[in-house]
Amino acid sequence: MKKSILYFVIFFLCFGTLQAQVSSDPNSEFYDDVQVWETEGLVSNLPDMRPYPLTIVKKILNSVIKNGTAIDKEKALEWQNTINGKGIEVYAVGTLAAKKSEGTDTTTEIYNVDFGVSGDKEIIEGLAFSYDIGTIIQNDSFDSILPSTFSNPYDDSGDIVHLGFLESVIDVNSAFSYGTEHFTIQGGITRSSFGPFYDTSIVIAPDTYHTGNLTATIYAGNFTFQQSLFSLTATDDTGESSGSGKLMALHEISYAPFTWLKLGFFETVIWEDSFQFSYALPVSYMVGQSLGGYEDNIQMGLTAQIRPLYGLLWNNQILIDDINMNDIVTLDFDTRITAALESQLAWTPSVTFDNDDSFCKLVTLDFFFVNAYMYSHRGTEYEDFSSLDYTNYNYTNFTTHGEQLSTEIEPNSYRVKLKAEFEPVEDLTITPFVSLMQHGNVNESISTEEATEYLESEAGEYSTDGSAFNTPYVNGEYIDAYINDWIFLEQEHIETTFQTGAEATYKIPIKTLKNYTTILSFSISYTFEYIKNCMDKAGDMFPGSNENYTTQTTTTTTTTSTTDGTTTTTSSTTDGTTTTTTTTDGTTTTTSSTTSTADADDVQEAIDDWVSRLYDTFNNYLTLSIKYQY
Repeated sequence: MKKSILYFVIFFLCFGTLQAQVSSDPNSEFYDDVQVWETEGLVSNLPDMRPYPLTIVKKILNSVIKNGTAIDKEKALEWQNTINGKGIEVYAVGTLAAKKSEGTDTTTEIYNVDFGVSGDKEIIEGLAFSYDIGTIIQNDSFDSILPSTFSNPYDDSGDIVHLGFLESVIDVNSAFSYGTEHFTIQGGITRSSFGPFYDTSIVIAPDTYHTGNLTATIYAGNFTFQQSLFSLTATDDTGESSGSGKLMALHEISYAPFTWLKLGFFETVIWEDSFQFSYALPVSYMVGQSLGGYEDNIQMGLTAQIRPLYGLLWNNQILIDDINMNDIVTLDFDTRITAALESQLAWTPSVTFDNDDSFCKLVTLDFFFVNAYMYSHRGTEYEDFSSLDYTNYNYTNFTTHGEQLSTEIEPNSYRVKLKAEFEPVEDLTITPFVSLMQHGNVNESISTEEATEYLESEAGEYSTDGSAFNTPYVNGEYIDAYINDWIFLEQEHIETTFQTGAEATYKIPIKTLKNYTTILSFSISYTFEYIKNCMDKAGDMFPGSNENYTTQTTTTTTTTSTTDGTTTTTSSTTDGTTTTTTTTDGTTTTTSSTTSTADADDVQEAIDDWVSRLYDTFNNYLTLSIKYQY
């Protein structure tokens, strides 16, 4: 009863709204509006790296104010007034979230208060600062209550202050930028987003944990060139622990020959802490890597935006890690294709039907594909697991802070998602969605011999959970299933996730005595989730352990005598035990060694044990919040 009263008090007395720091947060509501304007055709040829420097933000707003409808102009003017305003906004957010799981018959409740200051401010012409400095007081992390593929909305520092049954963490993001008509540069510690999609990405997603980053952009007519550098957080191959020294570079050149077409080519490279001057140059990363060996993780991709008609935009992006071109050119697709692909149709009905009063602002249909072993990587120089200085940090896989850089859709998966945004009355936004996703653990498709290599490894040396930490590089070699086969969703047990839900937000602008605008908003969101063969508790399919294998024992004894008077007796058993006795001049020396060997029965037992941890579940998620901004 006391807990319920506490929830009630927190919910109704704590307020806030989405912060306005458009240049340090790719999840700002500003980018929701930009997506609508881009789909309508009011803006085009935008840079693929977000958040945008304030120079680009102003350019977008000026274009919409000049060419948009009355509704578009009104929204753009609101944003213009915000970024040209006092440059500081105080906010507070009160949230109550709950998860009810039928499969495990558990209920989880999270409540928090998030308060701080944020804003965008142009210091002098072209030079701007964007920031969000917040403090979160909560009973637990949001990580424990998120639906599949959803990420924690906070970049908490991890330095927790305990306040009785509550805890407090700080959440800080900030960026400086400088821009002219043809050049911008921006750096800070922020979340980032790369690609033509605004809420997902196969490269860097807007809900991925923040990083230190620096991006320079050159605008030359229809050409755009971007160069970015990121400081990532390395973890071990279970996503635990953390360390510095993991770096990523990305560059892209794009060309928009027509208003209805934009094409781009980009490369990414992830490597361990060292100064690689070639990665800061506008030259091929593949060529640059050859100057110092081939241990770094290089990927390349293509982006294409096609506008068949105003109000309809077809966004596409592909990211390739490794591909067997010898097989592909002969049309043999049962081979190595390590890649991710996203394709999306975005539609604004108001433009198609020439109806400015349409309450449907945007509809998107999104297809997301991640092939087996994509995002996983392990350098061939990886330290010996048994060495005393072994740290187990993976400096080359496509992760940071223990999570994928991309949207959290694991390798060997696909997702189809339909989402719409409605505004039936002014300041009321309703966003329903429905999605279907399937995922398989690739280790069900590897051979018995390859499975035994995982089983015979040291505990914790390899991950076999089917995630981005699940490397195909074992004992110095790539497994055959990775090199030669197409194994996408060919496993016996497939995890199927169905989600549907909606979020509704209502904002109430309030004018104060000094003519400042405060905004009071109310939000409610609900998600229903059904998961068949849920794998979140299954863990590793073939956990490393070389101690507990049982095989039938047969002993073979061989005695050898030599002319120098030495007698050697060797006893070997099928359980891997070898005993050698040597007698010379009356002195007897006995040496015994044991090698634990897994066999087909051990592999099947491990699979059966893993399957026993799968389960079906119905989950219901409900989130309520009141928000206030001044």
